[in-house]
Amino acid sequence: MFDNIKISIFLAYKSIIRGNKGTLFLTIFIMTLAFVNLIFISSIFQGMILAVNEQSINNLYGNVVIEPEKDEPYIK
Repeated sequence: MFDNIKISIFLAYKSIIRGNKGTLFLTIFIMTLAFVNLIFISSIFQGMILAVNEQSINNLYGNVVIEPEKDEPYIK
């Protein structure tokens, strides 16, 4: 197993050294954008949705609680 890891590291190193540097940087940039898209954008949208829900409850709709009268088990 260790030999396989050593060989893969060696082949990756040789590919980076012999390959085009622009392609390497472009690949790293695209992977970074994908990570940002998966992690940060979804959390920003989730925060916006929670804020809109909270503001609509506080300003437009509110929480309405209907309870039976005192000492009554049901609402008549």
